[in-house]
Amino acid sequence: MKKFIKHISLVAAGCALMIGTGQTYAQDLSLGLRGGGQWSQFSKFATDHGITGANVGITAVYSTNEHFGFGGDLLYSRQGGDYNVQTYSPIYGNGVTSYRVQNDYVRLVPKVMWFFRDVDDRFRPKVTGGVNLGFMTRSEDIVRGYDMTSAFNTFDVGAQLGLGFNYRIASRIWLQFDAEYMLGLMRANDINTNYPNNLANNTLSLNGGIAFGISH
Repeated sequence: MKKFIKHISLVAAGCALMIGTGQTYAQDLSLGLRGGGQWSQFSKFATDHGITGANVGITAVYSTNEHFGFGGDLLYSRQGGDYNVQTYSPIYGNGVTSYRVQNDYVRLVPKVMWFFRDVDDRFRPKVTGGVNLGFMTRSEDIVRGYDMTSAFNTFDVGAQLGLGFNYRIASRIWLQFDAEYMLGLMRANDINTNYPNNLANNTLSLNGGIAFGISH
């Protein structure tokens, strides 16, 4: 319980930071909505099939420099994948049980951004990088309908890199497009279960959104 409360406190602190930044530096802040589709699998134990999912949430960017900025996303994200577990039965001997798991997370993604071209250009490519913090809300074996939440950790961490661009459609209004890859840095499943001991979330996302600059 203490561990769970600590993780929730981190999300609350991240939200407070985004809100506080908006109040203090409104002249350099853009806020908006984003979402998209994604394909994910578990590392090392993945089979040929991952699963498709989606994410949706809010985004913020703060920048006082023409080419550099920082910000983050607060998203609800659906991930997961396939994996196999070695089993043994006195009657049937050794065997394999396959699972297809769908995990839902609230994800906080603080990141830095490098923008190319001039600030007055409509089309601006960008490179992003950051940390992806996940807080699980539920897990399910989507083949059998089993609740798998107790088999997975409530907290997840990954490194995230992305390529994309912003396109200005009006004064201080931008469309955002991003292709991002998250590499899981910690075990997603609980060590106290009989499942493979190094499942990690790996996810490729294609996202779009719209952001509105707060006027000076």
